[in-house]
Amino acid sequence: MKKLDHPARKLLAAVALAVALVAGSMGGPAADLAVAATAKQTSANLNLRTSTSTSSRVVTTLKKGTKVSVSSTRGSWSKVSVGKKSGWVASRYLVKPAPAKKKPAPTKKAAAKAPAKKPVAKVTTANLNLRSGASSKYKVIKVLKKGTRVSVSSTKGTWSKGTASGKTGWLSSKYLKNAPTAVAKKPAPAKKPVAKAPARKPVAKVATTNVNLRSGASTKYKVVTLVRKGAKVSVTSTQGSWSRVTTGGKTGWLSSKYLKNPPKPVAKPKPQPVVKPKPAPAKPTPAKPATPVNFATTVNLNLRSSAPSGSVLATIPTGDTVTKTGSTAQGGSWLQVKYGTTSGWVSKAYINTAAKPSSTRVPGSFAVSGAGWGHGVGMSQYGAQGQATAGRSSAAILNHYYAPATMSYTTSRAASDIRVQIQSASTSSITPANGSLRLLDGSKVLATTTGKVTLSVKSGKVNAKVGSTTYKPAGKLTVVWQNTRFWRSGSKATTVAVPKANDGYGTVNYRHGKLEVGVLSGRLNLVNVVRLNDEYLYGLAEMPSSWQPAALQAQAVAGRTYAMRNMSSLKKSCDCNVYDEVASQKFTAWNKEDEGSNAYYGKRWKAAVNATTRRNSSGTPVSGAVLLYSGSLIDAVYSSSTGGRTRSSATVWGSNHAYLQSRDDHWSLLASSGNPNRSWTNTASQAQVAKAFGTSKVSVVRVAKNSDLTIKSATATTSTGVVRTISGSKFRSGIATKSSWVTGVAGR
Repeated sequence: MKKLDHPARKLLAAVALAVALVAGSMGGPAADLAVAATAKQTSANLNLRTSTSTSSRVVTTLKKGTKVSVSSTRGSWSKVSVGKKSGWVASRYLVKPAPAKKKPAPTKKAAAKAPAKKPVAKVTTANLNLRSGASSKYKVIKVLKKGTRVSVSSTKGTWSKGTASGKTGWLSSKYLKNAPTAVAKKPAPAKKPVAKAPARKPVAKVATTNVNLRSGASTKYKVVTLVRKGAKVSVTSTQGSWSRVTTGGKTGWLSSKYLKNPPKPVAKPKPQPVVKPKPAPAKPTPAKPATPVNFATTVNLNLRSSAPSGSVLATIPTGDTVTKTGSTAQGGSWLQVKYGTTSGWVSKAYINTAAKPSSTRVPGSFAVSGAGWGHGVGMSQYGAQGQATAGRSSAAILNHYYAPATMSYTTSRAASDIRVQIQSASTSSITPANGSLRLLDGSKVLATTTGKVTLSVKSGKVNAKVGSTTYKPAGKLTVVWQNTRFWRSGSKATTVAVPKANDGYGTVNYRHGKLEVGVLSGRLNLVNVVRLNDEYLYGLAEMPSSWQPAALQAQAVAGRTYAMRNMSSLKKSCDCNVYDEVASQKFTAWNKEDEGSNAYYGKRWKAAVNATTRRNSSGTPVSGAVLLYSGSLIDAVYSSSTGGRTRSSATVWGSNHAYLQSRDDHWSLLASSGNPNRSWTNTASQAQVAKAFGTSKVSVVRVAKNSDLTIKSATATTSTGVVRTISGSKFRSGIATKSSWVTGVAGR
């Protein structure tokens, strides 16, 4: 807020001196001139001070238009009272109150209309307890699911009285937001079916890395399959930073940042023969299909749309089976056949017409069994929990998964800040709770508010709207809030909320650090600047806080090591060191730290972080536990669980590290670990399996394993006895398994 009592200090000093001289001639110190209490109002934002000097302490800042009562004057200063506060202000900024605006009667009548009990429609922003009173001490009447509509009739402090699902009680106001109005909802259904639904023009994209296909638009949803780097997908719709896609017969959601436009294909039209044979149907033999006959190919043979020069529909591998369906062409040298579900024409010269029809059973589907989840390199998180439950320490857990790397405390970057990208969006907003936030353009204060700040991009610059005023910083916009390292004013735990942060899922609250808002590639880029060793690690949401302390401490050390390794460089794509999602580590800030009733679970996780951090007497971190190999930070990767052994980095990524080798991980498979993926079973259709092997009518599939218990290869036997073997990775990508630990495939 701009303060206006600092102009022309020399002039004020001169006036004060003159008053002092006059008072001196009267034989005593300068006296206050008592005046009849006079009503005035401020003509600008004005500091109320303890005495008649600009160096005296500021009691408060009076907003422009504030009405005051003047009781005395001293030189160019007036003693005033406002409410219960009194002090001195510069007289030049006091004016007579504006007349004729004393009609509060209608205003009070309007206030009397408030008790007309017009409930306000709200929606819960999380699963929320409905209590019998306005405090968390009261009994829970009902748990309202996220998105439940609530009719709010009154408020008491930070609590709202509301009715939902036939129950009335009290809810915490910070978990309520305004429900969309009925007027806004009416046109929405009309426009969606007309504009988007019927259009349905899927957009072709390509995956830029191995990425999970999920059942919903968030990392909270179940993984449907793993989409490999370079895989083609068809995008049918988007939701925030997520895209709904179809690939390999599966439909689900992918993070949009891992998709790109496919390269434009170079069209190479195949010239049609000048002399076209008469249509094959001219020589049909419709009587023969009554008893289909199976033939085996003697070479890799093209299945064509017509004989002899039609387009190639498929290439049939040597020894695979085709079924003669009826017609012949080209004097009997071409046969019309069916390969799998595709009909076409083949040259009779390249099939074995002596083959007998097969009676081998062809299953309609296959049960694919396995265990584990994730890439399996480095520490297994469920394995760590299993070891901790068995009584092993965090040091023993880390040594098991990362030896010969060792745990050591380092003072490097002990109190340094890390930059975490929390959002990339076209528009955004920031809302404070329990205090105020400030918008800064460099060191200049643009605005201070307790309300919502709406962010957008205009002409490549950040625009921040507060109320009806729009601010346009010259460069990045900095946002600070009370009771933090960057603005120490205030005593409450002030937080700011950013909707659709953390990869577009929900609303994330931030307690620590500051936010920087810039523009990258025409989009808003929001970065949370926090101190690594406590503020960042407190918000790291990679492991359930209910787990054993030793497992949590091992996760804190691995997470710190991973983050510190990334602090050596700034990523241009995000103006950050790390992302807040799976591309780096999952960071949910205050949501993690404040987790549970009275932050019960958040306190457990903070205790694990603190157990691996050393501080000085003022509470500032001076060192933290990390993993080192040959004096350098290791690449401390980790994943959920395995099928009994971890994998080496060389096997998965081609880069060999002494500290990322295959290790025993039977703890992942123990019931005490609580691992939901100790075993799993997927169902693959006959068509999926046949396509994976590039054949048809698969009868039996057998798998071979690597030394780390993952699938090495898969071998299929067809109904005609043809045997085909493919790599384990090709089999997995063809049928989309949860992990590489495939233990068996059984026909159904």
